[in-house]
Amino acid sequence: MHISEGILKAEIIIPAAVVAGVWVAYLLYRLNFKDIPKIACMSAIFFVASFIHIPLGPTAIHLVLGGLVGAFLGVNA
Repeated sequence: MHISEGILKAEIIIPAAVVAGVWVAYLLYRLNFKDIPKIACMSAIFFVASFIHIPLGPTAIHLVLGGLVGAFLGVNA
């Protein structure tokens, strides 16, 4: 599901962006460079799978493999 433009107010967007920025900086700090090829392959699979649409009534859903990617990469990826 996607959120339309103008629905979220600045009181929500700005703190969420700050938290996301801090989280990304922390994860980049912890990144092990030998794991980059594995992370890149799993990201490509995630991206391609998101293009698979399954009709469901009047709408359609698409595959989201975030849980599977997270389980495969593990906590230390």
